[in-house]
Amino acid sequence: MMHYFYYGVFFIFSFLVSCGEPEMGNQNADVTICEYLEPEMLNPVLYHDMTSGLVLSNMFQKLLSLDFHTLEPVPILAVSRPEISKMPDGGIELTYRLKPEARWDDGSPITAKDVEFSLKLVLAPLIENLRDRAFYDFITDFRYYNNDSLKFTISGKEVYILAEAASGDFSILQSKVYDPEQILSKFSLKELIENYDELEANDDLKKFAKHFNSEKFQLQKEFIKGSGAYELESWEPGIRITLKKKENWWGVQFADKNLYFKAIPPRITYRFIPDPTTALVALKAGQVDVLRNIKSIDFIGLEKSEKYQESFNSFTPSQLECNYIGLNHANPKLKDIKTRQALAHLLDVDKIIKVIHYGLAKRMVGPIHPSKINEYAKEIEPYQFDVSKARKLLAEAGWVDLNNNGTLDKMIDGQLIELELEYCYTAGSDERKFIGLIFQEEAKKAGIRIKLQPTESLRLMEKVKGHDFDLFYGSFVSSPVPSDFKQLYHSESYASGSNYNGYMSKKADSLIDIIRVEMDEEQRFM
Repeated sequence: MMHYFYYGVFFIFSFLVSCGEPEMGNQNADVTICEYLEPEMLNPVLYHDMTSGLVLSNMFQKLLSLDFHTLEPVPILAVSRPEISKMPDGGIELTYRLKPEARWDDGSPITAKDVEFSLKLVLAPLIENLRDRAFYDFITDFRYYNNDSLKFTISGKEVYILAEAASGDFSILQSKVYDPEQILSKFSLKELIENYDELEANDDLKKFAKHFNSEKFQLQKEFIKGSGAYELESWEPGIRITLKKKENWWGVQFADKNLYFKAIPPRITYRFIPDPTTALVALKAGQVDVLRNIKSIDFIGLEKSEKYQESFNSFTPSQLECNYIGLNHANPKLKDIKTRQALAHLLDVDKIIKVIHYGLAKRMVGPIHPSKINEYAKEIEPYQFDVSKARKLLAEAGWVDLNNNGTLDKMIDGQLIELELEYCYTAGSDERKFIGLIFQEEAKKAGIRIKLQPTESLRLMEKVKGHDFDLFYGSFVSSPVPSDFKQLYHSESYASGSNYNGYMSKKADSLIDIIRVEMDEEQRFM
């Protein structure tokens, strides 16, 4: 069994936008966006959470980004999508040229050297960015062109399905700001990659890593500088972050090219209200302009109200997100596949969708979004809610109630272990709490005791990354680009990637390795 329960995908994404004062379309109106969670940091290389990414997207730019309407790559700092060449030795080269108009805040041009510096941040040892590194492990070298400071080529050791996406999808940082002593310039990208392990002991790199990983590049506005339309004006911890549009920003001249250059509000404020009910009250009171991920019951109620129809625009667009319950495969209680299968049969997904989400969710069978028609495994039947089947599987896994206390147990490594599991979820989330309560009630019928453990978001992330959990509720945001699951499911990504649940399979590892270098779609989907 896969190590997640995929019970639904929220591609009915509910949010409200105020259509009262200031008037819609007012080019001089500041915008306040409500977020439930505060960013952990504003370092585009080190961050892990979604809210940080949302804020950073206004401040930093990449070579390419995905158009939200077509889901196709569009050039941002690059003039165009890369020229891709397959090499005789089986490698790959991607050649880009930067927009000559692109500028840093000090007026200096963004050049190929800035791109190389930024790629070094992704691949250099000691930088705390394990989240992304696996996506770039195909890269081997970086080449300049003496007659053109804006042109460069990224070399890869093998053909890779995400080569274009990965080569264009990292934030470009100014070395003058982030490496004033130019320490990384002492090392070529190729050297950092080929000598990764031994360079972990290099004094210069230790010094730079301590410098770059420090809090000042995460929290202090004078050290958070990008080429995007907005800059950090203020950060009031626990309350709000305010971004201010730059004067004479270089990208204004491309406003008609794609949405990434449409910088309209003079200020964007992200206000942090962790309680969904309080957030909705703030929206109704006109204290925030945009609220997303509204609780289903509230959204349905507001849509039926004529009063709020006059005051708000409501939207339910698709989104590439699913929600799941993750299982820790390293936990001795959960190592047996039949135990995990039993838990899957005890989660009443249909009830959750109907009662908790009011039908504003759809079920899926794995991490691939149903919109990816060629990839989605529609022939797989989802686990059906079935307490009797769960009891049978648990018995086959050796779970019995030896001490007659109502909870199943068995001998593991010479000790009598009760089948008690802790369900961790983000504190303050009623939906996640109620899902846990439904799960708890049904699991009890099969002899499993589930304890609900609300956990502060940053602490929950620490527990998940440290594999210190039994069960946790999480969200998975996928991408329209081809799926590469090495970071999430490969055995190599357990210690240094995002395989938090410890899913291990030699067969899966082999398939992942084959798929990620297969450019032929028909072969890839077989």
